[in-house]
Amino acid sequence: MGSRDNACIIGAGMTQFGKHMDRSLAELAREAVVAALAAAQVEAGEVDLLVVSNSMAGLLQGQESVRGQAMFADGRFAGVPVVNVENACASGATAVQVAGWALAAGSARTVVALGVEKLFHEDKAATFSALASASDVGGTAASGRSVFMDFYAARARDHMAAYGTTVEMIAEVAAKNRRHGAANPLAQFREAVTREDVLAARMVVAPLTLLMCSPISDGAAALVLRRRAEVGAGRPAVSVRAQALRSGSVAGPEFLTIGAAAPLIENAALRASYDSDKIISAHTLQEAVHQARKRMPPGGTVVLSPACASFDQFASYEQRGETFRSLVLGLRA
Repeated sequence: MGSRDNACIIGAGMTQFGKHMDRSLAELAREAVVAALAAAQVEAGEVDLLVVSNSMAGLLQGQESVRGQAMFADGRFAGVPVVNVENACASGATAVQVAGWALAAGSARTVVALGVEKLFHEDKAATFSALASASDVGGTAASGRSVFMDFYAARARDHMAAYGTTVEMIAEVAAKNRRHGAANPLAQFREAVTREDVLAARMVVAPLTLLMCSPISDGAAALVLRRRAEVGAGRPAVSVRAQALRSGSVAGPEFLTIGAAAPLIENAALRASYDSDKIISAHTLQEAVHQARKRMPPGGTVVLSPACASFDQFASYEQRGETFRSLVLGLRA
């Protein structure tokens, strides 16, 4: 895509974020889009595509299938194609990605990308249950909080163990975020807090205190995008120089597989989105030990983790253990 085809942001709009029990999802969506169009000096009739991103309306407001169409049933975008995007926490970014694809393909001149959520609910348990659905539903949901706080707490503990990160460092990040929020008139929380305030807050799940955790919120934000070639000379515009969208992978240590069970273990790891670059195959235990030595960082640890009796290579657990021991001791030679 050449520089003249780059998507450009020519307008942005946003609602006040917070608790809006008296406002509908449609009201929030329309407010953000109207503000974005006004900032872009674009009329609704000039919009060729509306990309609406939302994840939780189906579970919390009961609106499925035609979320964007229902939000703009007032007729202001009559006849304009609406694409609904649902991609968990990446929904808004995915809407912008879809807008960029449409502009690059030449199928649209002006696109509005919208992200809108309404997470506050009369029953807080319903909100937590909805949030839990954004993970593998086979997992166990936490009680009285978002399951993601347990996930992030585990990641924080791993980071602390691996890099010496302290809880004070994490608290400083939270305090920095609140300082930024205090300067934004549309932010949900507009009071600055100190590191000490963050550390003194109620513990949610160690090491995360309440002020380290993301709040639930109601709000919407919208962008108006055009191709660079379609933006008039001298008109303010922010170029989108690059966009990328990918699926995540499960972070974890490298592991080597050997034996008849290796393909089963590897396939199970890949189905769980484990990073394929961290799965190494070896034909023999000797090859596995030497591969581990080559890959192991200074001070690292190699663990033998039997998945079965390995009768395809060893007659007993004892023989396998002794072989592993002798191979490791032989590395010193």
